[in-house]
Amino acid sequence: MLIDLARLGQDLSNHVSTCTCAQFLCTEWASFESWFQVELVPVLMQQGYDRSECTSAYTYPGTRNKADLMIAAEEGQIVIEMKVFVSGQDANKKDRYPEQIARLLTLLEQDKSVAQVITFTTFQGYSPRQITNMTHRFFGDPRWSMVGPAPIVDTFPTLQYLITGAER
Repeated sequence: MLIDLARLGQDLSNHVSTCTCAQFLCTEWASFESWFQVELVPVLMQQGYDRSECTSAYTYPGTRNKADLMIAAEEGQIVIEMKVFVSGQDANKKDRYPEQIARLLTLLEQDKSVAQVITFTTFQGYSPRQITNMTHRFFGDPRWSMVGPAPIVDTFPTLQYLITGAER
């Protein structure tokens, strides 16, 4: 099965809201990308993926670049990149993220073993207009489907998530 982006967003939001660290996570102006990488795995397991199908050791073919997560699904590999943006701390990330996004689409086109590519992006402390501008800049390619932006936890709206995906 491929990942349903809307369900992933809802399930991740539900999961985060039950974590005792949710208030800290959602209100601190800090980058917690590794935390999301780890917490995404139980959400994927809840959706029916086995822990043995999830790895953080995926390397893009012919490179030394690593993806954040890869799920070895029946339909093919699902490759996930994550990026956490914190207002005022992101100049280099904003320049490098479009390269990661393009790498995902190229992978989907060139590697027949890849069935789906996904990005999980968070924005801490950005205005709706800033998030919209970044979203258009990063995901202007029409192949991307999107869910969000939306608060990860409704009671802490300064941390927004955006999930995008493209399928073979």
